[in-house]
Amino acid sequence: MKAHTRSDGTRAITMTVQVAVDVPLLTELSLAAVLNQTDPEAVILAANKREIFALARFALETEGITVKNQVPNRVSKAVFQSCLEHVSACYPELE
Repeated sequence: MKAHTRSDGTRAITMTVQVAVDVPLLTELSLAAVLNQTDPEAVILAANKREIFALARFALETEGITVKNQVPNRVSKAVFQSCLEHVSACYPELE
């Protein structure tokens, strides 16, 4: 392991964690990353495979896995379903 100096002067190591995701979880995480945008559905539907992955990764890094629990309360089922279909089309290897 290699330590690095953080901006506050303390030393730390970087930990990498692997998280197995399926299409519904990837959809929830990417939606969670854009919930504060005016139209989260449009953001997801306009995103490509790499952008969806980056959004999901950002949500995990900043909020943790529990961030997915926010999505059902703030997004309608129809919006979630359309985003799920788009993510599924972007990731055929997960089907």
